[in-house]
Amino acid sequence: TWQKVLNPRMLSGAFQGGVLSMISKLIQPKTILEIGTYTGEFTAMLSKLFPESEIVTIDLPEYDPILRNSYNRDNNDLYNDFKTAQNYNIDKSNNVNLLLTNSLFLNDKVNGKFDLIWVDGGHNYPEIAWDLCNSYNLLNDGGILMCDDIIKMEKDFAKRFVSTDSYRVLDYLNQRVNNSVLYFLKRF
Repeated sequence: TWQKVLNPRMLSGAFQGGVLSMISKLIQPKTILEIGTYTGEFTAMLSKLFPESEIVTIDLPEYDPILRNSYNRDNNDLYNDFKTAQNYNIDKSNNVNLLLTNSLFLNDKVNGKFDLIWVDGGHNYPEIAWDLCNSYNLLNDGGILMCDDIIKMEKDFAKRFVSTDSYRVLDYLNQRVNNSVLYFLKRF
């Protein structure tokens, strides 16, 4: 993977696997939603940890301009490598359903609620706002909502694929609902 993927730091690793393994000891989710499939490695990890769960993962369809304009996927060879990796990881997971849609339309594409939701799609506003708000509304009572790449800083910070926006949206939600929010430091 490190040789074929443009942004290997984005892929699931020991930290995410450890956190999910811990969660798997606490709950056994029947339904899982993943927003942002990328190469599907994290999806495959979810499938292995939760083999009895129904997993829905969403990623952008080819016609969405964001897909080809991010992570050098405008290069056909790199795009084909990306799709090959994604298809391989999804196909080897028999409890996974891949939906190709922009997460803005998520509520029209999924049925029911979820016990575990992993948000790792767009990291900037407005995508992160609708991903987190849609996820909150699709979460079962007692469910767990997890979000990757949360940056907490006093001063707003934004680059093309990372920002403080997810923290701001979570803080906004936290001030309005009675839920506990825990943050884990993933890298230094």
